[in-house]
Amino acid sequence: MPAQQLGFVQGDFGRPELLPNPSGLRFNLSHTDGLIVCVVTDGLLCGVDVERADVDPKVVGYAMERLAAAERARLEAADPARRARDFLDVWVLKEAYTKALGAGLQYGFDAFQLGPDVRGRVVLHDPRLPGHEAGRWQFGLSTTPTGHRLAVAVRRPGNSRTPLPVPQRLFTTEQLVRTAETRTAPGAADAGG
Repeated sequence: MPAQQLGFVQGDFGRPELLPNPSGLRFNLSHTDGLIVCVVTDGLLCGVDVERADVDPKVVGYAMERLAAAERARLEAADPARRARDFLDVWVLKEAYTKALGAGLQYGFDAFQLGPDVRGRVVLHDPRLPGHEAGRWQFGLSTTPTGHRLAVAVRRPGNSRTPLPVPQRLFTTEQLVRTAETRTAPGAADAGG
C-alpha cells in the first residue's frame, strides 16, 4: 500500500493504530538517541522499547521508586556495578509490556512485576490479569549492535505458550536518513526509487 494511503487513529493513551487495516497488522515504535525500533505482528498485541545502555545512576535512583517493591528489593541487593544495567532491563521490559497494552506509563509500573524465573526467562506477574493470561505474554531482551538495550513484548494467540519467532532487522537513524534522502533526491522516482 502506498504510504500516502496509510491512515492512523490513536487509542485512549495515544497509541497509534492503522486505519483502515485490512491485514490486521499491529505495530509499536520506540526511539532513543541513534536508534529507532518498530515491532510488527499479524494482529497480536505488541510493544517495544529501546534505551541507551549508559543510563545515569541518578536516573536509576529516581526511577526505581516507580517499580514494584519486589523489583526494587532485587535491584537494591544487586551488585552496584550491575545495578544500572539490571534496572535498565526491567525498565525496557515494562515499557514494552505497557506499550503493548496501549497504556504506557499510565498503567502504573509499581502494580506489576517482570523478572527472571529459575531458567532466566522473563515472567510476568500482573494481578490485574486472569492467571492464565500472564502466561500468554512472550518477552525478548537483547543488546543491539549499536549497544542499546531492546525489549519486545508480544501476547501469543489463544492459550498458546509456544515461543514465537522474532526476526529482527536493525537500521540506525543514520541509515534511515540516508535512505530517505535517496528516495527524495531529484530523479529518484524516475530511477525506480
